[in-house]
Amino acid sequence: MSGVQIPPPLPNNIMKSKAAILVKQKKDLLIAELDIPKLIFGQVLVKIISSRICGSQIGEIEGVKGKDKFLPHLLGHEAVGIVMETGPAVKKVSRDDIVILSWIRGSGINAEPAKYKLGKKIINAGYVTTFSEMSIVSENRVTKIDRTVPKDLAVLCADVLPTGFNIFSKMLNFNIGDNVLIIGAAGMGLGAVLGAHLSGANKICVLDRFDFKLKNALKYGANELFIINEGIKINENITNFRSNIDTYYDHVIDYSGNNKVIEFALNFIKSKANLLIQGVMPINQKLSFNTLKLNYGLQVIGSSGSNTDPDIDFYKIINTIKVRKISLRNFFSHQDSLENINKLIREHKAGKVINAKLNINTK
Repeated sequence: MSGVQIPPPLPNNIMKSKAAILVKQKKDLLIAELDIPKLIFGQVLVKIISSRICGSQIGEIEGVKGKDKFLPHLLGHEAVGIVMETGPAVKKVSRDDIVILSWIRGSGINAEPAKYKLGKKIINAGYVTTFSEMSIVSENRVTKIDRTVPKDLAVLCADVLPTGFNIFSKMLNFNIGDNVLIIGAAGMGLGAVLGAHLSGANKICVLDRFDFKLKNALKYGANELFIINEGIKINENITNFRSNIDTYYDHVIDYSGNNKVIEFALNFIKSKANLLIQGVMPINQKLSFNTLKLNYGLQVIGSSGSNTDPDIDFYKIINTIKVRKISLRNFFSHQDSLENINKLIREHKAGKVINAKLNINTK
């Protein structure tokens, strides 16, 4: 691929890669140069071109799920890159292939996660990590794509678009003309907005705290917007919602992980509605609602990835975006270098980001 060069191994055969490392929760990531180990069965070495910063990675840093027993470790699970080397038994991809890296499991070997070295210290990694110049990933976490696929589209295909699109084809009992309420207008929520629009939803209402995110959602199919005001009581928000919007919804999809906002949204559902939870709620929070809603037909569903099959769905989405001539320009609001990842993370936590992208090896 033009502009992306594969460096030769160092004379001592030890390759090195700059990476962002989570050393301690609720602290900045450490930027350091790691030794890359020799590939073993089923592993693939990928040079990362660009990576999305996902809200779930922010959750890892902030300890949303509780204590992290794998520290120190690498992060990132959505990227596009170029294959540098393949380990024993890898057949799915070859050197120089352009690939999407995703946490969503596809075909191929589920290889043992890599362990890097920083001096004498071991740095753990998962089946895929992407906040680094180079990364060792499992064969079943890479999907080869055509070299002509725009890199922003490739990054969004790693999670945002398939998760958002497959909600309606694989997760929900969705019918054309249904009304959808989406909590969260950035990140994954924007993928769901576009997915609802392309699936033929009638009313697509988006809730968020930030007006600029809601206005951006209008570009991808949202037609009802509501700003959650955290400075007033929940009953006042309910009153304000009903004074402006008279819709009842067949499906509520949450990306916020905020128990109070989910409880708020359940005031505006039909009796036989679906509540799909994809946001991660902090470990110390609980969701509370009267179980009479279940007796009336409310279905509560959990999902991560919306049953996506990378070997099929990534190609379908690439083709859909191409055929429909959909511009994804407004999916990314922020981008910066790997060295400035902590700045992007702080902006993400402050609510300023729709989607943030790391440009790692783009020249």
